[in-house]
Amino acid sequence: MKQLFQILGVHSVRELVKYKSFFLLVFLLFLVDRLIKTYAPDSKPPGLLEAKAMGLSVGPWVFEQLPGLLWTWALDGKVLLLLGVLFLLKQAVSIWPSSDMRRMHRDERQGFGLWGSLKSLRWDQVAWDFIAALSLTALTLVWATLAFLVAQALWAQWSEFWVLVLFVGLLGLVAPVVLGGLSFSSKLAVLHQGSFGDKLGLFFLLFTSWPLFWRAWLFFSFRTVLEGIFVGLVPASALLWIDSFWLRLLIAGASATPVYSFVKMASFKFFLYLYKDFGPVRQEYQAYYRELGL
Repeated sequence: MKQLFQILGVHSVRELVKYKSFFLLVFLLFLVDRLIKTYAPDSKPPGLLEAKAMGLSVGPWVFEQLPGLLWTWALDGKVLLLLGVLFLLKQAVSIWPSSDMRRMHRDERQGFGLWGSLKSLRWDQVAWDFIAALSLTALTLVWATLAFLVAQALWAQWSEFWVLVLFVGLLGLVAPVVLGGLSFSSKLAVLHQGSFGDKLGLFFLLFTSWPLFWRAWLFFSFRTVLEGIFVGLVPASALLWIDSFWLRLLIAGASATPVYSFVKMASFKFFLYLYKDFGPVRQEYQAYYRELGL
């Protein structure tokens, strides 16, 4: 356990400083800032009464109107287009960095080599990531449907706010593993070792192997809290409600950039530690494991 903490902490920070790829995030924050100020220039934080009114109205909407809306959206071509855009975004924020970190941990990358990592990606890796993401979506929908049916039955009986809280809690219960699935799918996608089916088998171990499941759940629960505060809440508040451009970009960048970069690096090292006994992963990173004595 001490070695794991050293790998996730000391080694992650050391390699962030060495490779400096986190500077790209500052540019992304600049783009987000421009989009927010263009489409939501007058955004203000909601007042207490407004927030309370929204909370009181959301229960009936979720349990009575949302099912019909979801069915309508499922038949809308624009939703498929949006899902396609989200998948492309996943490639930019997940599989591209995973390709970069693969090269780092194989000593194939020196300095600022993000473009080389992008060019090293293959279409079959993107296709594998698509299948894994589709499988993860299906598993998540099954759980969400079961949670919704339970909560809807309770809502029909009591119509109390705690039912909505229960529903959100049931969804939140699996959120860390869903995040883990999104993270691990990209890391498995960039493997050169192992067949298409071999990598799918390793991916589904996250849901079928209890030792992998509970470790991933704990790690990504901590990551969710960390990112929620420093990558979500603080930057969003700064970008929305601070008038000075340079001040809001400084606050958002100082909060989001180091934390997001750290959790991405730590997540990769956690993946390597968790899958260290599985053939394709061990063969891919054998020099890394040998250096650490794992």
